[in-house]
Amino acid sequence: MIVPPPLHQGSTIGVIAPSGGLRDTRAFASGITILHDLGYATKSPIPQWSGHKYFSDSDVNRLAEFKARWNDGEIDAVMAARGGYGCLRIAAGIDIPTLCHTAKLLIGFSDITLLHGYINQKFNIATLHAPVVTSLARLSHDSITQFDSTLRTPLDDWHYCGESLVLQNRGTVSGESTGGNLATIVSTLATPYQPDWKNKVVFLEDTAEPVYRVDRMFTQLHLAGMLDGVSAIILGDFSHGLDLDRSTIMRHHQAIWNRVMEIVDDDVTVWANFPMGHGTINYSVPLGTEIIIDSDRRSMYSRRNTD
Repeated sequence: MIVPPPLHQGSTIGVIAPSGGLRDTRAFASGITILHDLGYATKSPIPQWSGHKYFSDSDVNRLAEFKARWNDGEIDAVMAARGGYGCLRIAAGIDIPTLCHTAKLLIGFSDITLLHGYINQKFNIATLHAPVVTSLARLSHDSITQFDSTLRTPLDDWHYCGESLVLQNRGTVSGESTGGNLATIVSTLATPYQPDWKNKVVFLEDTAEPVYRVDRMFTQLHLAGMLDGVSAIILGDFSHGLDLDRSTIMRHHQAIWNRVMEIVDDDVTVWANFPMGHGTINYSVPLGTEIIIDSDRRSMYSRRNTD
């Protein structure tokens, strides 16, 4: 796996909009300010994206922007402005000359899940499941701090130790990290972008999906054989966007965890309450790197940390 170099003070982040239109310009401006306050420079189009139907721009223009940012010698990383929908329509145009010219850090989540999986699996380049620009302003201080620290650290030297719940402990396990947004992943089934999860550590989260829809998506993954042979499943937040009170959030997540436990094999490690999702807590996680999970210590780290 090719691991892009980490960022440093003064690194330039190129902002792209491969998915939905930029509806919340205030959140975008706040996110850019946060990146500058952290010590990064940014490069984004002026004027900003014109909008096209429910996308930021046409398929042709969104793909051209991705290629231009990736091959821009002044840019050290590429970060999505927001999620939404659209990556599925442009991924076919991302080719070897585009990505293998140079390895850069791809940053984003939600619909960007599709690009993460495609780039990890087809081009063997590690990426970073992390906030998009418009989500930065709503994040907790801890999430911002962890995001900045992750950007400045090699992806194969990442670690986490926290209060996640261990639903099924199968000792110390390992696998290449993958996953992201559940609905986006389900949309790839029976397409060229369907991921291969065998022997992998799968991180999952979603937003604004009631329990029955989450159940349906997990059941579809199960029936499609996607969960066969996974090393671990790490469940993040599934409650954002539903306007639930605290006790209802607990029941919401418990129902999801119960369904997952019904359909995974007994030899799969399962964690829940991992701090990733669409809400105020969204930790950055490298995708495409070898992850070691020590459930007894509730810790996980990249392979490099075992040396």
